[in-house]
Amino acid sequence: MSDEQEFERRLRFWAILVVAVFALLWGRLAQLQLVQGEEFARRAESNRLRLLRTGAPRGLFYDRWGRVLVSNRSSFAVVIWPDSLGPDREAVLARLAQLIQVPVQQIQELLQAGSALPFSPVMIKTDLDPATVTALQEQRQDLPGVVVQEMPRRYYPYGSLAAHLIGYMGAISPDELREWQDQGYVGTDWVGKDGLERQYEHVLHGQSGGEQVEVDAWQRPAQILGDLPPVPGENLWLTIDLPVQMAAEEALRDEIARLDRARPKVAHTGVAIALDPRSGAILALASQPAYDPNILTNGPNRGEYYQSLVQPPSALINRALRGLYPPGSTFKPVTAIAALMTGKTTPEEEFYADDIGPYGKKDWTLNSGLPPHGWVNLARALAVSCNDYFWEMGGRVGVDALAEYARLLGFGQPTQIDLFPGDLAGNVPDRAYKARLYPNGPAWQRLWYPAETLDFAIGQGYLTATPLQVAQLYELIANRGRVYRPYVVQGLLDANHQLVSETKPQLLREVNLPDAVWEAVEKGLEQTLQPGGTAAGSFYKAPYLAAGKTGTAEVAGSDAHGWFAAYAPVGAPEIVVTVLVEHGLGGSAAAAPIGRKMLDAYFAERKDPPPLPTWLRDTTGSATEGRKLDTPGEHPQT
Repeated sequence: MSDEQEFERRLRFWAILVVAVFALLWGRLAQLQLVQGEEFARRAESNRLRLLRTGAPRGLFYDRWGRVLVSNRSSFAVVIWPDSLGPDREAVLARLAQLIQVPVQQIQELLQAGSALPFSPVMIKTDLDPATVTALQEQRQDLPGVVVQEMPRRYYPYGSLAAHLIGYMGAISPDELREWQDQGYVGTDWVGKDGLERQYEHVLHGQSGGEQVEVDAWQRPAQILGDLPPVPGENLWLTIDLPVQMAAEEALRDEIARLDRARPKVAHTGVAIALDPRSGAILALASQPAYDPNILTNGPNRGEYYQSLVQPPSALINRALRGLYPPGSTFKPVTAIAALMTGKTTPEEEFYADDIGPYGKKDWTLNSGLPPHGWVNLARALAVSCNDYFWEMGGRVGVDALAEYARLLGFGQPTQIDLFPGDLAGNVPDRAYKARLYPNGPAWQRLWYPAETLDFAIGQGYLTATPLQVAQLYELIANRGRVYRPYVVQGLLDANHQLVSETKPQLLREVNLPDAVWEAVEKGLEQTLQPGGTAAGSFYKAPYLAAGKTGTAEVAGSDAHGWFAAYAPVGAPEIVVTVLVEHGLGGSAAAAPIGRKMLDAYFAERKDPPPLPTWLRDTTGSATEGRKLDTPGEHPQT
């Protein structure tokens, strides 16, 4: 090959290479501009613009009479945009740590925790004092990616009052952020973690606003381009009656403190519930021990406080919904109904109770050194809580029928209340349950024994229920067989307090029994609170006629639980109360006085209701077709 031919060959090679390179460049340019142009333009714009968010005011909580239960307060927080820290990241973080008095290592840990979503802001410190805010604003040019953000913070004016019902708030978790980011949530948001705060999170949250700021190449603010006002969250108009809630909390605390002094080695806790049987509206729900959501939400040592709350007995458990207990003698109306409906007894039949039952069981009277109950009928047996009588009825009815009526009357299934987390179902035992309990056990262990039916008949043994389920039993008796789904939020209100939506009472269960059966049971419950009944002392000179039942539920190896459940007034019931005092020994001494104080508080307010705010008068006027709330005893939902 000649030199000229060699030269031409090389020239063609380089020409082809140059053409190929330019073709690749033009192809890539076309891809960037035509195919991905909009995406890169969006990224460039997002690098140039930042939205300095202003948190939306979270929806408030009002009680049934319009009194504020939960509100907001002003606060400032410092947040970091991780992708905007620039090349001097370490120096920026060191300077920030010095200004806000937070160790650099802690800031790094917070950024690492938020690294799953690198283009979302990360909250570093909340509730900044005015001096720190001023220092950060003065040095904002030297702190790229660091922003001071106005953020309304939650305020709970009554502290621990109704804490388990209201709930608390905390920083949004990575999992929550991934799940909710398409709903406008970002890494600096605080969200509901429990109770109503969590159940109604997306209603309460609102939409954040803020300033749209142009930043320079070093991610420093250059100029404000616009302002986006926040949209407040909706407000919750609750069914809670503040004086009844206060009475429940105070009475529970006092009783638990008394028991703690008497038996300091036993962990005493308790529950108190009040509801309106005409609608299912919860008027009060208290669980002790409680916690202060102000500290758990906003306190400087939230982590330490949380750890203290999970120690036994955990203050974070809502025992009204999540506590499972043997209901003791508060269950006896179920056994009475089962015996009447199966024809095993009549209201008039008299049974001689020597208080010594089968298999050597002794009634509480003999164990207390008292004489036996003697001749009793159904009403008298309920009034004096005669175990011997109900052992007899349980034996006559049998476990299968007793379990059937327990389920019919609401045990063994959740109540479907609108709270997070929801309530537990409890357990109604029967032969099949015993077999499931010991699937690999010997035959003798899997069998159901008659002695276990006797325990079942008086609310013991394998039977468990939540306090709210017990409250629903007495709602059912008060209503002659009707039970409504329990609820806490009766309405959603916008920022102008206009009614957005309203909760209508929902019939959950209807049990059709003869009037004579309901009357026979109610007669015994009335006598329980009258002279000679187990709760007579607590209801001496009560200005209203109530019906109820005490209960003492034995606990293996520890003191018994004390129960009390009641409704009033008999004939036109407006309120049901249920009280449980863990290890309170007896319902008569520990629980019944608490129930009396709750009923007194309700009827005192019924007699002298508080004035309504204008917005609530307008709301109830439209929501209840003109019926006035200030009529004594009238419930907004009825």
